[in-house]
Amino acid sequence: METRKLQLIGGSSYMVSLPKEWVKANKLEQGDEIVLEVEDKVITLYPKGFKDGLRISRVEISDLRRYDEKFLRRFIYALYIQGIDEIVITDKNLNPRLIAKISEIVKSLIGIEIIDASEKVVLRCLTVTDFDVFGVVRRMTQIVLTMIHTILDAMEKNDSSALKEIKNLEVDSDRLYLLAVRQEHRLVREFSSPARWNELRL
Repeated sequence: METRKLQLIGGSSYMVSLPKEWVKANKLEQGDEIVLEVEDKVITLYPKGFKDGLRISRVEISDLRRYDEKFLRRFIYALYIQGIDEIVITDKNLNPRLIAKISEIVKSLIGIEIIDASEKVVLRCLTVTDFDVFGVVRRMTQIVLTMIHTILDAMEKNDSSALKEIKNLEVDSDRLYLLAVRQEHRLVREFSSPARWNELRL
């Protein structure tokens, strides 16, 4: 940690110097713009292009009929450990059972959840910054609808094995509920300051 003295310039403006090593490390020159974020009594600064360079890594998978379950599991694991933040699975043959298999695969991956399972399956690594309560509630709704569809299909085909799939879906719904409650507590704790209310995405 370093300290700097505040200097009064021109009788009305204040100036503080930046560490020379930090300026060189970020390849800054005279006239370059620095972004300031004021949050209560704390100021965060970074080069203007710093956040512009951040992007979400995204991979799309299509035509699942070419892959067996073991390959799909290894593929998702590989993308996960490589730091991919979003995996989109598109296939015209998506059905509740296939979605349930994908859900089973991601159970052992911390932080990754199915955030959409309508016309496509979207897997996303949830972080504090991209967490969306509405998205979680939407996914829980989709899970309930999938459970209803699976029950009706099982009754029609007299297939008792579907009960296990329903149980797995119920576990998913419970995990998402606990995640939503945890995030609600975090928001109450960290965003209690009016200065951060504009960041809330409830």
